[in-house]
Amino acid sequence: MIKVREDFRGQHITAFSDGSYANGIESYAFVLLTDHEVARGYGTCTLMPGAKNVSGELEGAYLACKTAQDYGAASITLYVDYVGVKHFALNEWKSRTPISEEYKRLMKELHIPIKFEIIKGHSGIEMNNLVDQLAKAACEM
Repeated sequence: MIKVREDFRGQHITAFSDGSYANGIESYAFVLLTDHEVARGYGTCTLMPGAKNVSGELEGAYLACKTAQDYGAASITLYVDYVGVKHFALNEWKSRTPISEEYKRLMKELHIPIKFEIIKGHSGIEMNNLVDQLAKAACEM
């Protein structure tokens, strides 16, 4: 489910994304921000299922960037707590699974400038906590 709250065309977007795995369910979440929240998405993984928590990490990152691009953002800075999100997208890590290969392919199709920032998970960063909670809740839907 993706909810866009307002037009953010031409603006720089800050985004946070995360993934979760519980009870056999893989899920993702993301939040897009300007000076306030402009969009969020969360749900179960359908694009890259089969890698437990990693599926949600990769799918959430991709959907955050794709949503920003689809709604006309000029650029995006994506904050994630899984380093593979950055390293696979920038082709710094070799793909050893179909899931990481699909993620790399999808990210390559995007045309929005993306800056990746790696943050420590569960470190008290408000928006990272929010996407973590949203992803966990999506496992229970």
